[in-house]
Amino acid sequence: MKHATPKATAELSWEELQARLRQLERRDWWLWSVSVVVMLLLTAAVVALALPTLLHVNARVEDTLFDLNITLGVRGLVGLVLLFNTYSIYQQILIQRLRRGLAEQISVSASSHLRAEELHRLLLEKQKRDVALVHSIDTLTSIVEATKQLNSTLDLGELVSIVLQLATKQTGADRGTMYLVDKEHREIWSVVGLGLPLQEIRISLSKGIAGHVARTGETINLADAYADPRFEPDLDRRLGYRTRTLLCLPIRNKGNAVVGVLQLLNKSTGPFNTEDTDFLRALSVHCAIAIENAQLHRLAMHDPLTGLYNRRFVEEHMAVEFVRSDRREYALTLLTLDLNNFKEINDRHGHAAGDLVLREFANQLKKACRGCDLAARIGGDEFMLLLPECVPGQAPVVLARLTGLNVDWAGTKIPVTFSAGWAEHQPGEKPAELLERADKNLYAEKRSGKLEEGIRQAQKMQTMGQLTGGVAHDLSNLLMVIKSYSELALDEQDLGELQRKNLQEIQKASGRATALTRQLLAFSRKQALAPEILSLNTEIGEVQAMLARLMPEHVRVQTKLDAELGHTKADRSQMEQIILNLAVNARDAMAEGGTITIETANVQLEEAFASTHPGARKGSYVMLRVRDTGCGMNAETRARVFEPFFTTKESGKGTGLGLATVYGIVKQSAGYIWVDSEPGQGSTFSVYLPRLPA
Repeated sequence: MKHATPKATAELSWEELQARLRQLERRDWWLWSVSVVVMLLLTAAVVALALPTLLHVNARVEDTLFDLNITLGVRGLVGLVLLFNTYSIYQQILIQRLRRGLAEQISVSASSHLRAEELHRLLLEKQKRDVALVHSIDTLTSIVEATKQLNSTLDLGELVSIVLQLATKQTGADRGTMYLVDKEHREIWSVVGLGLPLQEIRISLSKGIAGHVARTGETINLADAYADPRFEPDLDRRLGYRTRTLLCLPIRNKGNAVVGVLQLLNKSTGPFNTEDTDFLRALSVHCAIAIENAQLHRLAMHDPLTGLYNRRFVEEHMAVEFVRSDRREYALTLLTLDLNNFKEINDRHGHAAGDLVLREFANQLKKACRGCDLAARIGGDEFMLLLPECVPGQAPVVLARLTGLNVDWAGTKIPVTFSAGWAEHQPGEKPAELLERADKNLYAEKRSGKLEEGIRQAQKMQTMGQLTGGVAHDLSNLLMVIKSYSELALDEQDLGELQRKNLQEIQKASGRATALTRQLLAFSRKQALAPEILSLNTEIGEVQAMLARLMPEHVRVQTKLDAELGHTKADRSQMEQIILNLAVNARDAMAEGGTITIETANVQLEEAFASTHPGARKGSYVMLRVRDTGCGMNAETRARVFEPFFTTKESGKGTGLGLATVYGIVKQSAGYIWVDSEPGQGSTFSVYLPRLPA
């Protein structure tokens, strides 16, 4: 029987190794089994030889049955023992060879296992390096993309928004704020915060974690912000927010100076880690460059004395605003202003006083602006205001906010007055062309001197419109209650005749009061409209019969209607009210009789007209003109003619709301109304309504 010797150098599989172990176990059991059998045989032989002696100790046994050959038995036993010992030695040699081979194989397997573990460790390290490499590539890609985005704008607000969006997206932060360092005032400030309300936040360098980072340049990473005594929870309380984790790091320029602070709050997956910090540090390097470029651009685009934008920025920005206006089809008005007597101020009080006047007027201009408006200084004492979604008729209202400025200088109050001109952007127009038109209107206004009168009128009419609108709404609500209760009372069956008559009078009075509130709402431009395309010629024809009944015999009505009159879009009932109110006003101005002429025509209002008539706009209009030959009006009456409740009639003969209602309807219909009158020469009221394209 041959037994294969295992090769120590060969590496067995786990199944082969288990088979070898089972073989070794079987050989051990076989050897022990044989040993037990041999021992039992030897024991039996010894007992067989010794038994006769034990049974016949005192007798001489002659019996042939027990006459055994002891010598032969002993030899047989010795041979059996030698055979067993030889077999045992042989088996032990085989077992020893198996054990040695198995030990070598186990050693090889253990070595292989160590090599496998080492290989696994190396693979894990390689995998980690690959993951880190992929993360580095992703980070680098994000940084490259961030750099492209940062280089795409020179607007500081847009730049901060880009940085915060990239930072929160990459790190998984909930909110973020970027502060810029104001060394002059020892503050950090920001007006942009991702996930935070848009408001300017200013923090002293000596306060808060962001102030500490700006002051020391240290990076702070907190798993629990409230556990740090430097954290100030005031902002959390104002915003109803709860800060948990916080990462705050400095933004350094090339000179290693801190120019800003980037602060992120509440990472969704736990505290901020090293990868977050490394990414933000890399981002902050490019961010610092972009901030400096934006600040340099801001300085280049701003007037250093007033802080307003300069002419260069205006010309660049206006082109963008023009495209936006044309695309969204909203009005865009340019307002130019020139300070009066500025040279005299410099000559009398010195250039320092002149600079103070410019700064104070610039501050006044900023206060008068909406968030979407653009204020700029375009020359020595020349300013400009670009008003998106604003028609020229609103320009006097804006100018009214700039009046009444006085500057204190060395105990002397210097009054600041100005001249102004405005123009509306026309589709396809270039910025230089609009500026040129606005300047022409400015110089035309200087020659006419009508600006102050227009500002006062606009301010007065706006104030009165707000007042009458509020009163009309409240009165309308009260009248509704009165009318409802009177109707409920009239439904009662047991009312007396006198009581029913009184309630009916209450209803009539409430009806008249309701009509009055409608007139007030029309003046305040808060009345609901139902606009439709119509022709003024048609409307005049429909009210002629009514006009004939309203006019006494000594008043004649004649019409001059343009057969080619264009159409307009307005509320039909309100157009009838305009015609009737103007005709009745003309009738009342001719106590001794006369002629009322009602005309219509297509007109084109030019810029020159608009510049000298506050509230008018350049464009195509249909005109309704009502002319009388009555007593006319002086300048004082003309200035108040559209005021509600103003009347020159005797007490009890007029409400003073007829012309005020006309004014409100025209303004609400995007039109313009003008009165021309002199004492003894009659009055002419001209209403201009936007003409629709043919």
